[in-house]
Amino acid sequence: MPEPLPTKRRGGLGVLLLAAALGLGAYAFITTGGLDAVRRPAAPVATPAASGVIDVTVTPADAQIFVFVGRGPAVAAGLPVDRPHEFIVFDRGLRPSRAIVTESATWTTTDNGLLYELAVQAQAATAPSDALDFGNPETTPVSTKAGDVGAIRIITNPQGAKVYRFIGVGPTAQIPAASIHEGQEVLVYHPEHETRRAVIGPSDWQAAAGPGTHRASLQVQLPALSASVVPETPEN
Repeated sequence: MPEPLPTKRRGGLGVLLLAAALGLGAYAFITTGGLDAVRRPAAPVATPAASGVIDVTVTPADAQIFVFVGRGPAVAAGLPVDRPHEFIVFDRGLRPSRAIVTESATWTTTDNGLLYELAVQAQAATAPSDALDFGNPETTPVSTKAGDVGAIRIITNPQGAKVYRFIGVGPTAQIPAASIHEGQEVLVYHPEHETRRAVIGPSDWQAAAGPGTHRASLQVQLPALSASVVPETPEN
């Protein structure tokens, strides 16, 4: 009786080729960082900083209210481009200099949005009393935002001079703050009273209606200026 023929193996070479291909694919997946990408936890989504509004009340009622922007060159962001904006630049030994961006100013379109560059030349104070003569407001600020917003870059000469943005005249004003985690310095001026500044810190905010919105209250009463006292520039 004839002996049965040995069973023929099928697909041996195909199995080897498939295993090799899988091995090469796994090697490429590991060496190119694919495995690390799969195992790496997803990056956390950035949460916008909580914003807020400072409610300011001043005495006397016609005192001028300013908010500190920074030392020049300084940038004031989030400002309506179809509204006037007024700034004042001063420092120890300098006469305060006002500068205005008119509502008809031409803004430049950049990769980061609309930008206006404002150059301010501060003059030396010829007398100690000149150092805190802020003068009178030249604009009437509008608190409501309308249309597009942009940033104003204030370039000061000398460099490093203090830059403040004019908010308005009392008795009350509201100052928007982009982040409650940063200090907000408010300066109050009246020609017949001592100039005062106050800082709103992170612990001064309270949650208000609306997501990410907080409120802070600030009351500033200026002492009458004695004729025998020469005012000094408030330190930053």
